[in-house]
Amino acid sequence: MIHIERFDGAAVIAIDHPPVNATSQAVRQGLLDALASAIADDTIGGIVIIGRHDRFSAGGDVRELGNTALNRPSLRDSIALIERSPKPVVAAMTGVALGGGLELALGCHARVGADPLKLGLPEVTLGVIPGAGGTQRLPRIVGAQAALDIATTGRHFSAREAHALGLLDALCEQGRLLETALLQLRSVRTNEPAPRSEVTVDPDVFARYRESRRAQWEGQLAPWLIVDAIEYACTRTPEQGFAFERQAYERCQTSPQRAALAYLFAARRRAGKDGLEARAQAIADGLCEHSGSFADAGDGLIASGVALNAEEIDIVAVDRLGFAAHLGGPMYRRTLLRGELVH
Repeated sequence: MIHIERFDGAAVIAIDHPPVNATSQAVRQGLLDALASAIADDTIGGIVIIGRHDRFSAGGDVRELGNTALNRPSLRDSIALIERSPKPVVAAMTGVALGGGLELALGCHARVGADPLKLGLPEVTLGVIPGAGGTQRLPRIVGAQAALDIATTGRHFSAREAHALGLLDALCEQGRLLETALLQLRSVRTNEPAPRSEVTVDPDVFARYRESRRAQWEGQLAPWLIVDAIEYACTRTPEQGFAFERQAYERCQTSPQRAALAYLFAARRRAGKDGLEARAQAIADGLCEHSGSFADAGDGLIASGVALNAEEIDIVAVDRLGFAAHLGGPMYRRTLLRGELVH
């Protein structure tokens, strides 16, 4: 899953875990070993991390969510090794750099990108906060306001926006990605770690941002903790900021909201294969026409064959009718309240 090649005195570490180069346990272990080997090799002057299959990395493997046995090594271990490296490390990105993939790049000394490229920290949509330093390194690179927008919405943004924000040090054509990364290695100061400096920020920016999102985030956990973590990045020492992020991440991991959003994520993947889109409007109409609760209406729609299962009811209620996503959907919520769910 990890390959190492040499180009012009540099080690090129390639992530090879199709289809999206997820940072699974095997990838994290291989990356850690490859980095340690390259750093210890006196014949190597710098390191490039790149992804195969025209993708950098889409982040964590969803199949490992909640499985504590697969926590080690963590992505934080590889990023810490990069930051201690006496040799420059450059991330060369194309395709996707999402979640842990972007956090890995943020820990590098420099970053280059080639279109098409989507970047983002979508963890909030799964009920957690970035857990590998994303809330700490991002504001130190792009500033507090941009970091708040990116991390609390989970939105994707383009390579051009990343370059304008200062997150990418260089843009290039896809066919020149490795060449550009190798050139970037020469301009990186090896005695200057990835950005960890304090951020100058208006002290009221966080209070204003919280107030502007109060109604939208009512009842949620992760977005509020993301704002807290970014505030730590801008107002406390790096050590305090990273410690807070780790604690907040663990708090989210055990939250019922994470379980509910993870359920919806998996349900949407299955529904896409089952052709839900063709039935979605009829399900929405049926839910709205019923005088009782969405859950009671869902029972009838399943019995009559309008919906295939409870997951379809929950997806439509959340995506089309405004049911709170962090509650998982009406059918999920009812089952949870009855004590029939085991997390």
